[in-house]
Amino acid sequence: GDKVASEVPVATGWFDQLLFKCSLDPVLTRTKAIYFMIFFQMACLKPFLSVYFKSIDLSYSVIGLLSAISPIAGFFGAPILGSLADKFHAHKLVLLVTYALGVILDFSLMFQTSPTTIAITIVTGSFCSSALTPILDAGIINFLGPEKKALYGFQRLWGSVGWGIASALVGIIAFQTDIRSYFFCALAAGIPTWFLILMFPLGYENNEKTDLPLFPRLYQLFCTQTMPLLSFLFVVFIAGNAYGVISVFLFVVLKDLGGDDILLGISLSTTVSTEIIFFIFSERILNKLGVKITLALSLVTYIVRLVYYGLLSSPWWVLPAELLHGLTFAAMWAACVKHGSDIAPPGNFFAVLFPSVLLLFLLVISLLLSTISLAYS
Repeated sequence: GDKVASEVPVATGWFDQLLFKCSLDPVLTRTKAIYFMIFFQMACLKPFLSVYFKSIDLSYSVIGLLSAISPIAGFFGAPILGSLADKFHAHKLVLLVTYALGVILDFSLMFQTSPTTIAITIVTGSFCSSALTPILDAGIINFLGPEKKALYGFQRLWGSVGWGIASALVGIIAFQTDIRSYFFCALAAGIPTWFLILMFPLGYENNEKTDLPLFPRLYQLFCTQTMPLLSFLFVVFIAGNAYGVISVFLFVVLKDLGGDDILLGISLSTTVSTEIIFFIFSERILNKLGVKITLALSLVTYIVRLVYYGLLSSPWWVLPAELLHGLTFAAMWAACVKHGSDIAPPGNFFAVLFPSVLLLFLLVISLLLSTISLAYS
């Protein structure tokens, strides 16, 4: 039968562990492959949607609203789909159906020009796709087992590798052809990714089950972890503001400054290069600095990035600031996943739900505020 993750030997010493994590063990290779392809497919289209919306003459305020409704749908979709998957023990089925719908709906945006129709499609697609990463993260953590749980960060970083390769590749393709290439690349990458999800053995079977419904679990969390959760909410709110502004509007600004699709791809690849480094050493960083100091450093670095972007006069000078992405995103995300897992109530999905959903919710606030300011500026 298949080799289970708990049978994988663990190397001693950080350098030996690094070599072991890079090995082509058949069990760990499956987790790396699925992360690589999922984020490869996302990077073909998601980062460039605001540029596409600008190319069909939508205003900044409309682009901001369209970007804001996506995390709104995700905020509601992730816990609903996750709870359904937990209740009926149908995690694989939920992933397969919702992922296929999300890919198809994203591709259909290419044929739409009405903001209303685009908004409806985005809401539906984002709702379907919202539970993909949390359910997959929880399944892979369970699949690795308690002894190999620390290897999660290194599996996840292969998603960053896929994101970086895809963004550079589709940037070149779009430069040589036209902006619609983003949609075709995303569709083409979605097909093998769906089959990878189909073949992947999620590890929910042996995980602790809970029949407690969604809202009682939320109430339990707020009652038992009030101050830690409020502090966590504040940090994620600030990070969500910074992340939202950068992810939605930076490429539009670079285009206005004269940047081309190749620059956009190189920019994403640059951010990913530092993201990979921080994911590799995330466990050591968190053990050395702790969650609080790591989050504080991430917030300070976000301030530096935003000030730098505000002073840009040439698009290619954006690249030095992209080197800070590893600290602002990868380190922050690893700390949020760890803290969210520590304070979450029992349940398969909730162990990794809160960092994702809270970031989505507070990202909504950021995008709405940015959109209002643009509309009246």
